[in-house]
Amino acid sequence: MSNFDDLSRGENRDDTGLLRSNRREVPLKPVLLALFLFTIGIIMLSLAAAVTTGALNAAYWWPGQKWTSVATAFFVIGSLAFVPGAYSSWIAYASWRGYPGYSFDQIPHVQ
Repeated sequence: MSNFDDLSRGENRDDTGLLRSNRREVPLKPVLLALFLFTIGIIMLSLAAAVTTGALNAAYWWPGQKWTSVATAFFVIGSLAFVPGAYSSWIAYASWRGYPGYSFDQIPHVQ
């Protein structure tokens, strides 16, 4: 007698153990901080590129400042935000997708 015979006779079976999810709860604060840093980093690096290429006139928006100092400031601040934001965002994405070797515990927690 197979398992399918039980179903055809209308017997009730408890299959709730098969429906349990193995995913953990996503820690919201660290993931939101990672996405915020990632977004700010992309914006600042884009502004640095726009000032460097001349698409954004530094003399108009920041009078008395050379374009190199404005671009350098955007690049430094953007890099400081982008690198940890991209790293933490990747860990959050990989652990959410269930890639082996990744866990939400690898993201620094915010108090």
